[in-house]
Amino acid sequence: MMTKLGKSLVVFLAFASVAFMGFAAVTSLGSTNWKTFLSEKRVDRGTMTYAEKVKAQEDELRQLREEFQAAEAALNDAKATREVDTAAILAREAALVAAVEDLNAKVIAATKEATVTGNKVLEIKNQTSARHEEVVRMQNQLKELRSQIEIAREEDRRLADRVIQAKELLKSTQRRNERLKNN
Repeated sequence: MMTKLGKSLVVFLAFASVAFMGFAAVTSLGSTNWKTFLSEKRVDRGTMTYAEKVKAQEDELRQLREEFQAAEAALNDAKATREVDTAAILAREAALVAAVEDLNAKVIAATKEATVTGNKVLEIKNQTSARHEEVVRMQNQLKELRSQIEIAREEDRRLADRVIQAKELLKSTQRRNERLKNN
């Protein structure tokens, strides 16, 4: 079986070799000479040959490379500038962060001061309220004392009148007693 397979592969290989040799011969003999074709053949029925078109494309490619190099130089300049700008932006950011932190510290200090002042104000208000209540209480006591003084004066007048009456009564009784003694 192996011999049959080997023989058939040898025949196939010989046939394929002859076919490839024929293809190579036809290609080398019947192919186009591109150098002459490009120099003589006109592009798109115009006035330009393939060689002229290739030269124009090479010129355009050269011009595009020059533009690319100019753009690359501008890009490198922009990168260098970007690094300087980035450093400046970072420095400005750091300065602004420091300023914000300073302002926050000042706000916190002012808030604490305002809280202390507010507490003092509340304390003074409470003291004022307590003193006002004390004043009202003292005014009420003063009114009560004045009324008691007035009552005491009235009692004093009444007692003074009674003393006068008692003295008069005593005088009258003494006179009567004397009269009785004399009589």
